[in-house]
Amino acid sequence: MLSVIKFGGEVVGRAEQLAHVLTDVAALVEEGWRFVLCHGGGPQASALGRALGIEAKKIAGQRVTDERTLRVVSQAIAGEVGCAVVAGAWASGLAAVGLSAGVVHARRRPPVPVGEDGELVDYGLVGDVTRVDLRAIEACWSAGLTPVLSPIGVGSEAKEPLLFNVNADTVAAALAAALGADHLFAFTSVPGVLRDRADPSTRIPRLSAAEARAAIAEGTIRGGMIPKVEEALAALAGARAAHILAPEPGALADEASAPGSRGTVLIAPETRGRTPAATRGAEPSAAGRDKVEGPVQGDPPLEPTSAVAPQLLDSAQDRR
Repeated sequence: MLSVIKFGGEVVGRAEQLAHVLTDVAALVEEGWRFVLCHGGGPQASALGRALGIEAKKIAGQRVTDERTLRVVSQAIAGEVGCAVVAGAWASGLAAVGLSAGVVHARRRPPVPVGEDGELVDYGLVGDVTRVDLRAIEACWSAGLTPVLSPIGVGSEAKEPLLFNVNADTVAAALAAALGADHLFAFTSVPGVLRDRADPSTRIPRLSAAEARAAIAEGTIRGGMIPKVEEALAALAGARAAHILAPEPGALADEASAPGSRGTVLIAPETRGRTPAATRGAEPSAAGRDKVEGPVQGDPPLEPTSAVAPQLLDSAQDRR
């Protein structure tokens, strides 16, 4: 079983929530699952910047990244946050190792229109994912380790050393698509897509891609949930299912065994109406795919270095 997990710095900053997630991951790894853990770290980066006298500058909720800010982001996310996740994993019985840079490759995002007037804004050293190099991830799995990935992009197309600040949701979606993962689990502050944000009982258990887009257009999905759903849809370019759920006790284990039971599962068109592969309990192949069912029709081939689907570039936004 092959899955990608994404959680933000808010989860990492709450030890109990992080432990809930990592305990479930450790149990699922014992059952034969393989994971990549992708983390953000926006709150930690902002806190470190303030301590150094560097206030975060945001436009339309997105961080502007100059050279000083990039150093802060790299130190906080690839350093403090990545180490905290790895330490938490080992404390939860999960053998893990951190990957700081070299997996995600990116290019600098050009100026983008923002606001009602469409004014062009240059967000600086913010990257759009161009490809994902899977070799280090596969080496970790071969060694019996779960990789913990920081969302720092390498500018491999440049003639000089470059790093980019890349949104963690975008990295997780790109990775899930490149791997052809069975599942992407994205943790957020609410237990899935809610018709009424104030009422958890209005959770929508399952959505097709078409239903999710319609819900955005109709205003059922709104506010901060829109980018989460958009990245989940981007992951479905190669992944079979994407889940949005809260870091509650047992939520990951329950959602893994019964998709839609603890969150909202978005299903790729070819898997609509049948159980996603990762719930069936088969031993994963070297690429992490289900030997019993085999590849799903339309899945991209898995290469050691996989290019990212064009849809991912369209949806990439720096929302940290």
